[in-house]
Amino acid sequence: MSKSKKNSSASPDEKASDVSAKDLQQRPAGPHKQTLSDSLIETSQDLAVRSFRWYLLFPVLIFALAFVLDKQLFIWRFPDYYLRTASYISYEHKIQLMDEMELYLRIPPDQRKKVLVMFGNSRTTSFNNAYIDANHPDWILYNFSVPGGTADYFCYMLEEFQERNLRPDFVFFAVTPQGMNATPSIAMDEVMLNGLSTGFILRNFTRYNVSDVSNYAAKELFWTYQYRPKLKVILERWKNHSEGARELRYFNAITQYNLLQNRGSVPYGDGNAPEQNPDFLRKTAEG
Repeated sequence: MSKSKKNSSASPDEKASDVSAKDLQQRPAGPHKQTLSDSLIETSQDLAVRSFRWYLLFPVLIFALAFVLDKQLFIWRFPDYYLRTASYISYEHKIQLMDEMELYLRIPPDQRKKVLVMFGNSRTTSFNNAYIDANHPDWILYNFSVPGGTADYFCYMLEEFQERNLRPDFVFFAVTPQGMNATPSIAMDEVMLNGLSTGFILRNFTRYNVSDVSNYAAKELFWTYQYRPKLKVILERWKNHSEGARELRYFNAITQYNLLQNRGSVPYGDGNAPEQNPDFLRKTAEG
């Protein structure tokens, strides 16, 4: 009896010390001793990080590496050893030609010639301005023809004319019929890659075939897919102290010079006109 009374009469400090000792005995030993609760430190983001499968990034890394390596083939003058087309020069010049025409159109009409604009393809690129000068001396020709010129390029350039408020006196279209069909027989990607802006393609996305758009995207991302470098061509142009590469540079320089001198035209010089094969011309005309 006296023993129970003695326990019941214990002071509050003694009770607190008993409880603390009991709690300490029940706490697990180890690093969690006298630390904050895990529920206060652990977050949902920690769980997401631990559960993320990092190997899923491997395809992304492969894509990034391929993208970087792809561009290494286009540094310095190395493209001169494998490029097999110079059509991009004509497309690039047309922006400069537009600036030139804009300056000419600022001259009062009574103090300048009438402005004729030609849109066409590689056939009309060789149109000689001397014909206009000799037969129509009151007119001046600005030739916006490009290799593979199709209706989408004409539309894009006319939108540029409208944005700049360029008003030539006459516009002549030499349309490529093979590019007007639902299934064109000529490649559309040359104009899309060299002559059109990405914004224009996005605005007119539904007017292109899915294959044209996917091909454009692939060639825009990976230039080696667009230009297809071939080892045989590289080795051939490497011969004789890079004679083939130097010939290509000379050809490009002559083309740029002619484009500047003839306002977008590249007329055939004497002795440089290609041989006219009647059978080939007939097949080309018939499609």
